[in-house]
Amino acid sequence: MDDEVTELPSYSVFGGGGDHLKTPTSYREIFENALPTYIFLGMTPDEFWNGDCALVSAYRKAYEMKQEADNTRLWLQGAYIYDAISRLIPIIQPFAKKGTKAVPYLDKPYPLTDKENKSEDKKIEQGEVKALNWMQERMIAINSHFNEGYKL
Repeated sequence: MDDEVTELPSYSVFGGGGDHLKTPTSYREIFENALPTYIFLGMTPDEFWNGDCALVSAYRKAYEMKQEADNTRLWLQGAYIYDAISRLIPIIQPFAKKGTKAVPYLDKPYPLTDKENKSEDKKIEQGEVKALNWMQERMIAINSHFNEGYKL
């Protein structure tokens, strides 16, 4: 079997006439045009030409995952910058009162995993329970102070 493509449609896959599009004349040319893309994705020429054909899909998927991770990392970086600037707003306002202080920067990073989120939620819940207990003790002390004056 010859590696020449013998029959090519005269129309474009995207609609309309396709005579103005340059179409590869052989399968080898198609693969040679794809090679730089896969080298960019990290595949070696030997893997491209001699390796398992499923590798190309794995390299594309790995590249997509890396792009998604980079996008998340850059978004998180933007969130930290936004948070840092918003904590400075009290002192950079033009008519801020004297003695105004910036809100302190975070003492630990944002939680990223479900495990970190659950432990953070648990700490918040424990703080809320502690605050509720303090409030109840305070109310009992105040009520007992008033009840002493009204003996039955």
